Amino acid sequence: MDLSVIIVNWNSAELLIKCLASIEKWFNGFTYEVFIVDNYSEKDDIDILKNRIKPLFPWVNITYNKTNVGFGRANNQVLHLCSGKYTLFLNPDTCFISNGMNKLLTIFEQDKIGLVSCKLLNKDQTVQLSCFHFPYFWRIVANSLFLGKIWPANKLKFFRYKVEDQGNKLYPDWVLGAFMLLPTKVIRRVGGFDDAIFMYGEDMELCYQIRKIGLVVCYVPDFKVVHYGGSSWRRAWSEARKEAKVYKAILYFYNKHRSRRLVSAVRVVFILGAILRIIIYAFASLITCGLKKSLNNLKVQWLILVTQLRSEF
Repeated sequence: MDLSVIIVNWNSAELLIKCLASIEKWFNGFTYEVFIVDNYSEKDDIDILKNRIKPLFPWVNITYNKTNVGFGRANNQVLHLCSGKYTLFLNPDTCFISNGMNKLLTIFEQDKIGLVSCKLLNKDQTVQLSCFHFPYFWRIVANSLFLGKIWPANKLKFFRYKVEDQGNKLYPDWVLGAFMLLPTKVIRRVGGFDDAIFMYGEDMELCYQIRKIGLVVCYVPDFKVVHYGGSSWRRAWSEARKEAKVYKAILYFYNKHRSRRLVSAVRVVFILGAILRIIIYAFASLITCGLKKSLNNLKVQWLILVTQLRSEF
């Protein structure tokens, strides 16, 4: 078997139909298997899986969880069943739009490549930001306290990637978890995803572990996949809660890999950054007509502030 595909579903069955249809259409020239892990979706979604997806795609293997165990743990559940030389972790809200997956698999013939991602497109075919740096302390300080705004433009890529950077082949620190392709022996070597992470940060953590064993993460812009994005989290969380969880994921990363003193320093920077933005957005709500946007931004920053003050790390 050449490729094993693992898809974790949570209330995204309608989009999953499109995803599986695109796999069936565009996966040519190699053998593959598909595992779907449903993370305790609502009844309507389960009905779609059983009554529409299974009859339409009898070749998929579906596991039904009795609780939502989180993204990483759900992927790990079926990792031992994968017989493919390579494993693809794929979101259910993705859709293949061309062939070329077999060519993408050959990139691992190059030395030291441990994980590959491709160009992700929004629904309107614009490019989605999917390459990132690890949140090292000096980057957190620069981004939280607006220092990146005064940095020379030619140095900004050291703080964060931009969409336009993704027209080229890159070796980023980590990539978005919507599409992560890697040799099965590599994912088993690093032990899969971190089970302690329910959602957000598990893709960053996996890339960190891969780089830790001396391999690199590679972004290839020639192969493109549509990623609708947010189909699951928007059903459970507001934008503010989602952002707060991202910040909390960074604290978890520091708690796991850095000293307690540095964890405290990062928390202080996040708090200062949130307070600074609250002041800015409060003034903006008074002097501009964009009141609704400013109030939404205030809500996001307030929740980030509260989360940092209450965080156990």
